[in-house]
Amino acid sequence: MDEITRALKEKQVYFEEAKSLESATGKTLLIAGLARGNGIAARLLPNADRSVPNVPEALAIQRIQYKRKPAWLIAGPTIAG
Repeated sequence: MDEITRALKEKQVYFEEAKSLESATGKTLLIAGLARGNGIAARLLPNADRSVPNVPEALAIQRIQYKRKPAWLIAGPTIAG
């Protein structure tokens, strides 16, 4: 997650970090997390009809809707991936 936020800041993309999706106030959500387990990214990934290969550096990036808000879902297979 640190790499994603650093890259966004370098590109001067302004964003807020929220404790939950419900508390986010922006027009577009960025949902990032692990593709496996019980986190929000893992729960939303099958709904986006996507999967992530279990190899280093793999990512799934998909535009979705979350409760009528546009969102980008970014999921990797492991913490290092």
